[in-house]
Amino acid sequence: MRTDPAAAPDDGDTPRTDELWRNMPAAHREGIDARDAARLETELARTPALRGRITAPVHSLRNLVGDWERFVRLMRSEWQPGGHYPISAYPEVLESRDLLDEALDQLPDEARRHVGALVRQLDEVFDTCTEPDPDGRLRPWVRPPADRPGTGRWSRRPRVTPW
Repeated sequence: MRTDPAAAPDDGDTPRTDELWRNMPAAHREGIDARDAARLETELARTPALRGRITAPVHSLRNLVGDWERFVRLMRSEWQPGGHYPISAYPEVLESRDLLDEALDQLPDEARRHVGALVRQLDEVFDTCTEPDPDGRLRPWVRPPADRPGTGRWSRRPRVTPW
């Protein structure tokens, strides 16, 4: 079993998320499936024309966890293989991570603890790969959405700047 939640990106996009879902107890999956079904209805309410063509939410719990894992693995690799990451995508990742908090809050306790353990490990990688941005150098480009306060992640910048 792997102990590094952000191993080198060349060994698969989301190995820890894949492992978590592969070994997910059925009781936890039921809570996650219920949350994802409700999320799908929310997304379809915004675009009713897609009803019947879309069967899973874009912001499913698995997608949110996998996206966060993919991002912190890229950050840990110092943005390799390309060495670049667009600054315009950075706030999108942070917003998606905030959605992950909301998704976790919607789960039954046991499922939240099960998935939350991996999310906390990935958050530690993010914290290690970033530093405080007390003078707000990223503020012109990186701000939380106006409709909700940002978490502490919004006031951190990558230690290795990819843009």
